[in-house]
Amino acid sequence: MVSRARSSGENMIEQSNVQTDPLQFDGINSGQSNPATELSRSISAAFELIFFRTIAYNILRMDSLFQSGISEKNKANQNQKKLVQTTGKESYALVRERKAQMHEKREKLSEGSQDLPAENDILSQVVGKDKYGRVRMYGLGVSQSDVWGQIPSRKQSQRIAMEWKENCEQMEERFNNRIDELKSMFLRHRGREESQSDACSPATSINHRPQMTSTQLPRPFRVRDVVCLKSIMNPSETVAKGIIQSIDPSTEVGGEELGPNWCEVSIQVAVKKDERLIRSYGFHKTIYDAYGATVAWPCPYVELESVDEM
Repeated sequence: MVSRARSSGENMIEQSNVQTDPLQFDGINSGQSNPATELSRSISAAFELIFFRTIAYNILRMDSLFQSGISEKNKANQNQKKLVQTTGKESYALVRERKAQMHEKREKLSEGSQDLPAENDILSQVVGKDKYGRVRMYGLGVSQSDVWGQIPSRKQSQRIAMEWKENCEQMEERFNNRIDELKSMFLRHRGREESQSDACSPATSINHRPQMTSTQLPRPFRVRDVVCLKSIMNPSETVAKGIIQSIDPSTEVGGEELGPNWCEVSIQVAVKKDERLIRSYGFHKTIYDAYGATVAWPCPYVELESVDEM
């Protein structure tokens, strides 16, 4: 409205200037020389000029006052500003909604897990993935590769997937071969296990003792016998030496009963320290961990040892 009034005032001034030009009077152009008519027209043109210029001046002054009023209002609002606007172009309602979504997702996290900064963290799930070449909350000049590391291309991802697939197939093949070896080993030693199952039991050993000779089967195990513990992966390898503490199937070692064909042995010498225990318990995971303690060991993998060799 103010701009329209300003333009109309300027047009009035231009029109008044045109009408007060002496060369435009009809009397002069027509060659008439009536002094009264000329004086009347001059006075009328002068008043008209003054009138239009007054209106134009008032319009310009009102526009100036209006603009200064807006400026003063903006200055007053600026002085009332206490905090810096940091929410960007998004409305407060949208910001509150996203905060509520993030809070809801954070509550659904499992116990003990944390929402660490990552490519698919809660922030990215709510507001969307980061645009190419930038990462939210890290400022300018920080790319995704700087924060998350080098991101492989599609071709590189396919190549990595193929390599992982080949490695998994090779591991599966080795695992199956190892299983076959273990099966064949247990089949070879099944006869030995069946023959010594009666030797581990005191009641049955008495009944069969008259029929056994030194060339057929070794004597049955007894408490306080010095023995060598063999590896189930390589029966010819000795992993430890110890003393039999019990051959009773109801004896508990680490909270678990021995059962048939098992004996309780106190480890006195750790030959292969990193050998895993067949029945680990507590902090006893390897032969070295069980040094000085008792372990459960299957009788087919226990051999008598003379006291002199200890």
